Order: sequence, then C-alpha cells, then structure tokens
Amino acid sequence: MEAFGLDVRFGRAIAARVMLNGIEVGGKEPGDIVAQSLALQHDVMPGENRIEIHVATAGIPFDAGTRQIDGNPEEFFVEATLERDTIRELADRYEITTEEIEHRQWEPSSPITLPHRIEISFTAPVTVSRPAWLDADPVEPERARGEAAGVLDQLREALVGGHYAAFEEMMRIRNADFARAYPASGNADQRAADDGAMLAQLLGPDPSVAPVDPANLKLVGEAGGRLVRVHRAEGAGALLARGVDGAPVEIEIAFSKLGNRLVPVR
Repeated sequence: MEAFGLDVRFGRAIAARVMLNGIEVGGKEPGDIVAQSLALQHDVMPGENRIEIHVATAGIPFDAGTRQIDGNPEEFFVEATLERDTIRELADRYEITTEEIEHRQWEPSSPITLPHRIEISFTAPVTVSRPAWLDADPVEPERARGEAAGVLDQLREALVGGHYAAFEEMMRIRNADFARAYPASGNADQRAADDGAMLAQLLGPDPSVAPVDPANLKLVGEAGGRLVRVHRAEGAGALLARGVDGAPVEIEIAFSKLGNRLVPVR
C-alpha cells in the first residue's frame, strides 16, 4: 500500500494553516514551533488530492485582503516536502520505502505580501480506501448543534460510568477509519481496545467529565460540511475530563452525517 506525508518548515513570524482536501491537518501560530511532520493518510482519497498551505501573520487573518508589510523574510519562509511511503507487509515486519514527490519553497522578499497560499496537488491510487467523511452528507454546522450535543452527552455518560467499552462502541466508525488509514497499527478492534485502555489509565474507574452545554459549543465545518469539528468555546476538546492526577484531559470529537445520523468519525 501507499501512504503520504508532508514535512513542513515555517518561519517563526507566520501563522499557517495546512489543509488536505478541505480538512485541516496542521498549522501554527506566530512564534510557535517551526517544523512539523504531518501524516496525511487519514484524509487522502482515491484520485486527485489537494494540499493548501495558508500563510498569514499576527493581525492579518487568513481570509483578509492582501497587503504588504515590512519584516524579516527569514522569519516568513515556508518549505514543504510531500513524500510517499510504499509499504510492503513481510512475514515478520513491514518494509517501508520513502520517496519525495514534490518540494516547494516560498521565500518572500521585503515588503512581504500576505496572506499567501501554496497549493500542491497529487494523485493517489484508486486502490486507496475512502475516508469515512467522503461519503457523508453536507451539514450546516449550526443546524447540527443540538444533535451534536446529544451525541456528546451519550459519550459523556459512558465515560462518567467508567463504561469505556461502550464509549468505544459509539466511536466504532472512528476506530475503523483509523485502522483503514494505518493498517500497521492494528484492526478496528485493536484500536478500540488500545484507546479504551488508554482512557481507563488516564481517567480511572470513576471519571469526572464536565457536563455538555450546547450553547458553549463551537462547531466548524470542513470539506464542505462533510466533517464537523466540535470544540468547547474555551478549549480544544468537545469533552473535558479530569485525569486521575487532577490534570485536565481534552477529548476531541468530529462528526459526519452518515446514514441520516450524526456520528463521531474522529
């Protein structure tokens, strides 16, 4: 099988957002870490695929009109390398061969024009299996608020009761989709078992999970509304739990509309 990845380096001053087929797969804020290695296989689809790297900076959002600013070009560069791994399953191991498909470099001169966008297209084999969200019905995020909150409440109840197997059963499409994209990590049942064991270790037998407040949810549609990410207004996760050590545990959830129902796929 083939798998795809993107290595990116960013100048320290920029804000960046990396999209694959309309799904956000990476990014940074000004001053953040300047190098990332992004696994893309989760959102690669058969045939044509498109990567977009959106570049902006503090005070200039990604969707702003272009303007020129003074700055050190060395703090505003982008370097991206798209790679393809060919994976062969042997009797006792996986053999991986990596090749570079495309290399892009953006080195602006001063004054610097922002926002800027870099596009990279590539073709994946028709044998690549389809991500779950690709077959979803488009959703208007705000109209899905009530249904999303209801599913989150069911997930929360499973966690509060320490019913990790029930939680993983509700996440079965996510687990199957992960196993589809990364078969070397095991099948869907193994993924569910591993994730359930990790949650049990983090949260313990009597978890504390904050109630779901529909009014406090932020819903963001991607890929034309076929994937909806849900966050609490003040945090990254859709659910906020308390670990056995007292530290907060953010649980991120994303939904797709499949079979006329909103189901967790991330």
